[in-house]
Amino acid sequence: MGYQTRKRPVSIRRLASPTRFLVGVLAACTFPGFSVADSNIEKASHAWRKRQDSFRSGKFEWTEDVFYRKGSIRDPTTTRESKPTADYVPPRDFSYQSEVRVSFAEVEIRYAYERLEWLPGASEPNSQSSNTVFDGEATQCFWPSGSTKWPVGHLLSPKRKFIEASNYHTWPVLMTYRNLLAGMQLISFDSFREAETNSTVNGRRCIVLDELPLPGKDRRRTLWIDTERDFTLARFEASVDGRPIHRIEVEYIQDKEHGWIPHSWRITELNSDLSLNRSFSAKVSKWSLNVPLPEGEFRIEFPEGTVVRDERQGQPQTYVVRKEGKKRPVLSNELGATYEQVVSSEPGTALASGRGTALAQPGWQLSTPWIVAFLIVGALVVLIGRRVWRRSPRMSGRS
Repeated sequence: MGYQTRKRPVSIRRLASPTRFLVGVLAACTFPGFSVADSNIEKASHAWRKRQDSFRSGKFEWTEDVFYRKGSIRDPTTTRESKPTADYVPPRDFSYQSEVRVSFAEVEIRYAYERLEWLPGASEPNSQSSNTVFDGEATQCFWPSGSTKWPVGHLLSPKRKFIEASNYHTWPVLMTYRNLLAGMQLISFDSFREAETNSTVNGRRCIVLDELPLPGKDRRRTLWIDTERDFTLARFEASVDGRPIHRIEVEYIQDKEHGWIPHSWRITELNSDLSLNRSFSAKVSKWSLNVPLPEGEFRIEFPEGTVVRDERQGQPQTYVVRKEGKKRPVLSNELGATYEQVVSSEPGTALASGRGTALAQPGWQLSTPWIVAFLIVGALVVLIGRRVWRRSPRMSGRS
């Protein structure tokens, strides 16, 4: 799916002769979108399309140096006004390293990580891994037991497309090689215009593209594009009321066969006073392009014991995976059953012998609200580490 790019308004400084000047003025008055020459936005759109078409597959692995400032994560259901101190973590400044992987082939994408996740109210983080796969139409997610007490799977409605398209951690790779993919569309050049002045990022001269204002929205995005490095993204910045809140800066290495490769980047989240709130500094350890990927790279096989929420058919259904992939549905008459009762019984009989005690502690019973709760806990694995970027009222990534 190609872009319908916005051409720059005619500029008198670009017209080299009186004839071109008159033609340009008439064209600008008659056709506001007219431009004498291709704009840098058109060139960037063409370069990104060519790059995506040239690389049919790829795999990147990197290590992130993660920093969380004290109190930088909150329970998304509360505010500091309602709970000034509770549910804000970590209780101290915290740093660690995480491992992240992104692979893609044609329209399929896989995103995986191993991280330490802070849940609201926790005194220490939990180790958590995650796998998300997009097959070009729908998304599958899997969280092994960690922050969740048992494995959790999620089969999303095709209407939701690739949910990690809004995840800044994937952008340096996916914006380079899969930005124009249907269901992604991280950046639409149609929504940007070129600034009058250029700028520099890490000593390199870049053009600046500002997002066109949208009625009723105070969020804006700005791109710094390195025209001498195949129009690669040097910096991305999201702002609210003119104040930057998120920033991504990407460094590249040049490969003789594959051109400019994203090699390292830094993602920062800023407070209202522009002090650092959180940061993620990444360095690629392995990468490959246009090479065959392992069979099953873009499939998730839920292991035995996984609690799965399936939204693909419209009405959500919940089931537990048994041996040989068989599904044990969770029925409405089993509200209040524990995980242990469900996995050890037949459908509809989880409460036949009374409530169990192994997991029957506050917040861990398998009721309908709790099904939603543990799925939210699974989502918090994503929210806390990634999506809180745009869900917090103090911060927002995409408009």
